[in-house]
Formats: sequence, C-alpha cells, structure tokens
Amino acid sequence: DGKEISLGRNPLVKGPNDYIATKSNTATSSKTTTEKLTATDVFARDFFSQYAKLKQSGVSVTSDNANQIASDYLKNAPLPSINAKQYTTSDLTLIDSSATSMRNYQDKLTAIFGKYWPTSKDSELFVMQQALYNNDSKALSGLSVAVSDYQSVLRESMALSVPQLASAGHINVMNSLSTYIQTLKMIELSYTDPLSGLAGVNAFQTNQSNLIASTANLRIFLINSI
Repeated sequence: DGKEISLGRNPLVKGPNDYIATKSNTATSSKTTTEKLTATDVFARDFFSQYAKLKQSGVSVTSDNANQIASDYLKNAPLPSINAKQYTTSDLTLIDSSATSMRNYQDKLTAIFGKYWPTSKDSELFVMQQALYNNDSKALSGLSVAVSDYQSVLRESMALSVPQLASAGHINVMNSLSTYIQTLKMIELSYTDPLSGLAGVNAFQTNQSNLIASTANLRIFLINSI
C-alpha cells in the first residue's frame, strides 16, 4: 500500500497563521491594522525580541556566539501544528449495511479514488523530489495539483451514503486524508514560510503512513464483508 500511494495508485483497488491584530505604532497614523504573520515571521520577531533582551541584560553577543544563540533558540522553538478538519459519523449520511448497500458503497468509493487519486507524475513525492532536492521553489507549486485531487476525493467521499458498519473505517480514512492534505499545504509553504514547511516535512511520513493504514484497513474490511 505504501508503494501504491507513492506511485499514485488507487489504494482501494487490490492488485499490481497566525492572524495577529496589531495597532500601527506610528506618529503619523493611529489606524488599527491586521497583519498576517507567518510562523517564520513570528519566530523572527520573537527571536529578535529575545536578542534585544539579552543585550540589555548585559550578555555580550559576539560573532562567535551569535550563531549558537540562534541555533539554541530555533531548537526550542515550537513548530506550527497541523490543524486539519476532523470528521465524525454525524457528518455522514448513514444507510443500512445490507450486502447490496455494502457493494454499492465499495463500488462508488473505489470509483472516486480511481478518478482523482494522483498519478505517479503528479504525485506529491515526485513534486517534492523535484523541488526540494533541486532547491526549486517554483516546482513546489506543483503540490497544488495533488492537493486539489485529494480534496476532490475527500469532498466526494464525504457526500456518499455510507453503510453503518463501514462508517468507522470511512471516517478514519477521511480524517487521515484531511490531515494529509493539510500536511501537503504546509510543505508547499517551505520557501515562503520555512517553519511551517518544516512542520509539514517532519509530519509527512507519519501522516502518509496513517493514510496508507486507514485505506488498507477499510479495504480489508470491505473485502471480508461482501
């Protein structure tokens, strides 16, 4: 299943901001403005605030220890959280779990995955390799294609009528996919908001594994139930 997702194959088919409101601090204007700060902007602001406090406290900041101070601060800086919408069975249209209902559900879900799941050339792994390994910020924008495809899977799958017995597995896949989408969105920010990008990269393998596991579990359940 890991190879299926990495290669852009359908895993259900068996086979080969911070928004910080601030008042403008100026002698020329007293207007209140809303400034959109990235996680990296906030980190830089807080770091230089701490840097100023160190100097004011009498700590000698030299070229020899400046990098160490920055490194220590970065090491302890909290990375942004990956906040993705999470669903419950109350978000689903539930139906009976007869053999016919289960079979129809499986067919429709498999068709959705087959229609939208990214192909190998459009997969997030291919884009990330091209962008991050070659240090090509423009190439990373290609993640938007994979994100859009996964969002289509999520949207249409949530609109399905789901048999009661399959609802738990369905929700697990949807929540894993929602988190995975948000992870890719954060990786997409790597060149404009490095801290958010780093948070996405750090969580990528875990969240991809969760998606692989949830789809595999649902597939096995459906195979055994029909």
